[in-house]
Amino acid sequence: MIGYNVAMPDLTFIKSQEFTLEGVAYSVSVYQASDGYVAFCDCHRCDGHNMRSQPRPTPEEAAAECEDLITNHHGQCHGPDCAVE
Repeated sequence: MIGYNVAMPDLTFIKSQEFTLEGVAYSVSVYQASDGYVAFCDCHRCDGHNMRSQPRPTPEEAAAECEDLITNHHGQCHGPDCAVE
């Protein structure tokens, strides 16, 4: 196994939530970093499909960006017009 050393800023956990869209589970976790708030979002159906917001000034803005990323991912990969399933 090849190891990677990726620099990560110090993160402080703020909150996490899980929800479903049309039977597909997603989660959003918000952290405070030195440059703002960052949200990480995961699709629990797609192996390894993780998304991340850009640093935002508030936790709500970071979570909202992740929700937009999830909505886009869901439409492309799991919605009625998806190209992949």
